[in-house]
Parts: sequence; structure tokens; C-alpha cells
Amino acid sequence: MFAITLSLPRRDPTSGALLWPGAPIPRAQLSMSFDGLNADERFALFRSPSVLKEGTNVISVEELKNTSVLPLERLQAATAWVHFTRNQLTGIAMPVPGYLSWDEERKTWVWSVKWKDLMTQFYASRKQKSSVQVQPSKGVTGRTRFPNNCK
Repeated sequence: MFAITLSLPRRDPTSGALLWPGAPIPRAQLSMSFDGLNADERFALFRSPSVLKEGTNVISVEELKNTSVLPLERLQAATAWVHFTRNQLTGIAMPVPGYLSWDEERKTWVWSVKWKDLMTQFYASRKQKSSVQVQPSKGVTGRTRFPNNCK
């Protein structure tokens, strides 16, 4: 599963003021799954689901859009996680340039992204993330904590 998951903000990060009131989005995120390439195959299309579910609650993305709970501005302000598995934690948070638009026919959000740029940026970010070395802890090691004279 190739997807972009948007971590949807609800409050202003600096002031804490509520920016998007209304019904909360399930898990405060929106996953947009790969839906294919456009006609000239330059853009990958990522599509939101038409409904969001949490337990027995089901709400349409169209209703969230029309009530200003899920407007274009909120999607643009969201942090994007790009991932290739169902586990979003394996993804990388990165800016994803593209064009967000509303598909009136299917009642979903569509994100058009130049797929070559997305892949280049994804693997460059992944390489940079993996090159960050974890420094060993300067704490007490087991050897100094538990000397050998404890026989």
C-alpha cells in the first residue's frame, strides 16, 4: 500500500487557538491511497476515502468538507507521512508538493504529485534519516553498576 497520511491539525501550533472546530476526524488523520497515474503518467494520484469510520460512526468526507471541518486549507496545513506499508510509523514525514483538488463525481480529495519527484525526495529523506547515528548513552553500564564481586 503506497499512501500519504495527513496528520490533521486542529489547533494553531503557536497560540493553541482552535482553528478547525466541529466534529473531530477519526484518529485526527486522513490517509490518501495511491489511485494510479494521470493520463500522461507524470503525476501519481492519491485519493482520500469517501467515508471515514471509527467504530460504528461513519461520516462522509463530503459532509466534513461542506461543514468546514475538512477544508482544503486544513489539508495543506497537515504534516504528510509517506509510507509503503499499512503501518504509517514506517513512513517519513516530509513536505509533498502537489495539487490538492476535490473530485465532485467521487466525493473525495485527490492529491496529484509528480511521482518521480516524490520518489526521489522520499529516498533522499530516508537516506538522510538512516545516516543519523545514534550516540551511545553516557550512563552507567551494567558492568560498573554490578561489579564482579557479587558472587
